[in-house]
Amino acid sequence: MDPGAWFEVTPESVARHIADRFQYDTVVDGTCGVGGNAIQFAMTSRSVVAVDTDAQRLADARHNARIYGVADRIRFVHDDFVKFADNYTGAPVDAVFLSPPWGGPGHLDCPHFSLRDVQVPDIMQLFAAAAKLCPRVALYLPRHTDLHEVAILAAQHGFPAVEVEKVFFQHPTPHLKLVVVYFSSDVAQQGIPKSITQKSVGRDRAQRLMQSKASGLAGRDRAATLPEAYAVLALSLTFGRAFCESVRLLELRLLKVRPLQI
Repeated sequence: MDPGAWFEVTPESVARHIADRFQYDTVVDGTCGVGGNAIQFAMTSRSVVAVDTDAQRLADARHNARIYGVADRIRFVHDDFVKFADNYTGAPVDAVFLSPPWGGPGHLDCPHFSLRDVQVPDIMQLFAAAAKLCPRVALYLPRHTDLHEVAILAAQHGFPAVEVEKVFFQHPTPHLKLVVVYFSSDVAQQGIPKSITQKSVGRDRAQRLMQSKASGLAGRDRAATLPEAYAVLALSLTFGRAFCESVRLLELRLLKVRPLQI
């Protein structure tokens, strides 16, 4: 870890939850950093391609992957993700994960986070490259992201629906931390959930790892070992009506979505 990575890395319990949803043959982490997400993807998918422009962070990610025992399942690529996607000739990619920089703590001073607030790297260009690479993309974004832009982004790139997952932390007091947006045709096919969808994920990773090893669980089966703990995740959106915890955006071209008020 470097000083900046302490602020940018995905909390392990959250990264584990996202990886449990990304159980594919090939996953690309287009903004690898020190490997927090790529390592978890390697535990649930057959292979991972981890891309980053920072050679030192890639070296840190490779070091961390060895500690977790998954270095042999990750290919580290020192490149700009947009260029990487344009020139990619490997196996078909099943999903792309993007966790772009948010512009530092100063982004919280604004009432809403715009996808254009960060110019380097350009989030819009990153997403466009990811959408061309495969039909499933996940964006890891601040809690006050402008959902107008999320709906427009999806429509521009042919996604009929998106799923917005809110991540709540329980400590020091319950609070909304961030959102993960899943772009996929699967969302439209599943339709709007009939009930609240919620999941708790654990912070006692050492105990869980021991349980996994003792029971022989690995990769795709490890979700069964997750106990209740401190980070609560729920699917949610606000549509200018009462807060509801399970809503998916359908028929995006017809929706008028108010910006999320945090």
